[in-house]
Amino acid sequence: MLYIGIDLGTSAVKLLLMDGAGQIKKIVSKEYPIYFPHPGWSEQKPEDWFAGTMDGLKELLAGCEKEQVAGISFGGQMHGLVILDKNDQVIRPALLWNDGRTWEECDYLNNVIGKEKLSEYTANISFTGFTAPKILWVRNKEPENFARIAKIMLPKDYIAYRLTGAHCTDVSDASGMLLFDVRNRRWSKEMCEICGVRPEQLAKIYESYESVGTVLPEIADELKSSEASDEETEETEHDQENSQKRDPNAESETGTSTETPDEKQTSEDSAKMTEAKQQETEDAKNSIESSTQKDTDNGGGQN
Repeated sequence: MLYIGIDLGTSAVKLLLMDGAGQIKKIVSKEYPIYFPHPGWSEQKPEDWFAGTMDGLKELLAGCEKEQVAGISFGGQMHGLVILDKNDQVIRPALLWNDGRTWEECDYLNNVIGKEKLSEYTANISFTGFTAPKILWVRNKEPENFARIAKIMLPKDYIAYRLTGAHCTDVSDASGMLLFDVRNRRWSKEMCEICGVRPEQLAKIYESYESVGTVLPEIADELKSSEASDEETEETEHDQENSQKRDPNAESETGTSTETPDEKQTSEDSAKMTEAKQQETEDAKNSIESSTQKDTDNGGGQN
């Protein structure tokens, strides 16, 4: 059996294929851009993550039996905010873990709500990189986008959602959102109220070792069709290479496929000289015959 690991990093998605014994078979990396709209801001497009992941999967699985793949595991950058609308469309670029725009929201959480309360609710205090202050920033600065939110998720969980249709996360990543009640291993009701988040907008929480679902049929079909497309491309390239190959014997017989312009001119001049010499020979022969005939005629008259 084969297993795939997907690590969604800040600069690239890394994919690894290994067998059941832990032997690495192949590693693929696909880069994508990062955007800095303002000083201290850091964003990426979730669609770029997914496109890179799909390209990476196609390359990773090229030449192997896809039916042997028994599981896919996800990991990656934490704390980032991905928000989808009711049609599962990305509302805005993701705010990343290294985005520092939420200093006002962090000040509100740490000093107005209070660090003691935050620790009681989540076993943590607020930092600009965490997800909860990012949600508050969208509510405060982009209320029209906040009103459209149907799903809230982390970067790696967006990839899992696109591949499986499961809106999920794990307890480890959830604990870095400042929305998770670590003691009771569930979403914090208090923090959801503070951030204006409804429980149905948040992912279902799993332990890191649990299975969350299976690959969607359309994803499996696309990965299979990419293999067929690769085979057709290889066959076409092979046919083109064969059609471009020349028969060395045919070239030596015709002498045209590799003849240069200078060689062609020399060949034509040589042919003209040969024709001229043949004509001179023919003229000389005719002249001799004519002279012999004349001598014969004269000799006959003397006799």
